[in-house]
Amino acid sequence: MNSTWPTSVSHTLFVIPQQNALDDNEDLTPLGFHLAKMPVDPHTGKMLLFAAMFCCLDPILTIAASLSFKTAFHVPLVKHANCLA
Repeated sequence: MNSTWPTSVSHTLFVIPQQNALDDNEDLTPLGFHLAKMPVDPHTGKMLLFAAMFCCLDPILTIAASLSFKTAFHVPLVKHANCLA
């Protein structure tokens, strides 16, 4: 078992109710149903769903893609010398 599993579960139990994805009986809301089917974290999923509803999906897709990956401006120390040349 992965040692980060309990941390991930406790984080999920904190984030999901914040996103209004569960009702008072801890059943999925319609929003939670859609978020559960998306292969992204709940915050990004909710942002994408609302962007689709408000017809501004193109710029939000760019933002979601940039949030999903590490920064393009990070240079590993091993390659730092090559960047300065």
